Amino acid sequence: MIQFKNIRISKRVIEKGMALPFIYFEDDKGRDWYTLRDKTWTGKTAFIAVAPDGFITTGALNPNFLTLHEGLSVYEINAADYQADIGSKPYVFKDGKITAFTLPPQELAGITQNELLIQATKAIAPLQDAVDVGIATGEETELLTEWKRFRVMVSRVDTTLAPAIEWPVAPDTK
Repeated sequence: MIQFKNIRISKRVIEKGMALPFIYFEDDKGRDWYTLRDKTWTGKTAFIAVAPDGFITTGALNPNFLTLHEGLSVYEINAADYQADIGSKPYVFKDGKITAFTLPPQELAGITQNELLIQATKAIAPLQDAVDVGIATGEETELLTEWKRFRVMVSRVDTTLAPAIEWPVAPDTK
């Protein structure tokens, strides 16, 4: 199985009649990607390109369809282990295994908290404007108070308790 680590560009060749140069890659051992690929690939495996942080940046059943750039490492893997949604979902490659990446619950809770605070701020702004210029209806004034209460309650959520969080419910804006 091919392991082509720490890719760097070895040369750029401009050929007559071509708009873009051909880019040649080598690994940290000085091996040429195209020579290695053509010499050893059997057509029965898959390939992934992995960033230094372990995230898979691209994958393909055919190595000709990989998107390569400096700093990546390429690994040949069993075709059965290849995830067809590599391009649309985050995966990591560690210790020879592909794993779907998921954020820790506390980070997901932080994202939820920020989204709810943005939602509240967007709802509050026009209601507060109506109050400030003296044209708010009684219903708008009441709704403004509800949204402000909601925003305060969301800001008080302790995201370190995730996933056991009961999120405040946004005011009904019917």
